[in-house]
Amino acid sequence: MKVLVVDDDVVSRMVLMHLVDSAGAVEVAEAEDGLDGWEQLVRGPLPDLCFCDLRMPRLSGMELLQRVKADPALA
Repeated sequence: MKVLVVDDDVVSRMVLMHLVDSAGAVEVAEAEDGLDGWEQLVRGPLPDLCFCDLRMPRLSGMELLQRVKADPALA
């Protein structure tokens, strides 16, 4: 299982990554903001699960979700 954690706050991102990893996730990837998360999603491989903060610079979590829903390959 691959999990992507998208959060601009490094402490929150590290805590969530640790929790996911301790639950037995095979691979945990991170993105420092919504735009980085979007680029990782487009580049692939796709994660099985994505945790995303709502308030981030460059691209908010809501904007990221809108892009994912609008992209047939990701929706």
